[in-house]
Amino acid sequence: MPSPADESLYRATKDLRETYPGFKWVPPGNYHITELFLGEVDKREVTRVCGLLDSLPPLAKAQVDIAKVAQLPKKGSPKVIAAELGRGSQLCVRIHGLISALMPEYSDRRTYVPHITLARVRRDIRVEYLGMQLPDLDAGFIVSSVVLFESILRPQGPIYRQRHRVDLA
Repeated sequence: MPSPADESLYRATKDLRETYPGFKWVPPGNYHITELFLGEVDKREVTRVCGLLDSLPPLAKAQVDIAKVAQLPKKGSPKVIAAELGRGSQLCVRIHGLISALMPEYSDRRTYVPHITLARVRRDIRVEYLGMQLPDLDAGFIVSSVVLFESILRPQGPIYRQRHRVDLA
């Protein structure tokens, strides 16, 4: 995500971070839209996935707006606090569908909800429906590429390293 959108989203969620300090909040430089989670894969699989991403049909960039804060799953105790995407999110849904078709072994049965993860709820914290509302914010941005990231897990939080990028038209 571009820096201005990162900063706007971070400012808009200040009250949430203060209200729920026990959540594992994602730093703004790590905000991204996950199209498909691969888990741990070896170098040969990374090469295969890069080739599959290169085979995506041409897609046009799109302006995407952040609609609201939501909990995932939508019912029961939340595991993730996310910024759901609104206008323009059809591009993310299309990309997810194309990638899932190319790599069905990584797809799951849940309905894909285009979002940016803001926080993960630790297992030892029990909360029910949070009913959060984001203040109005100017955090739209242009989705201009599909990127394969490697996630290097550390106790302080993950480091994301770009492994491959496919630019949109």
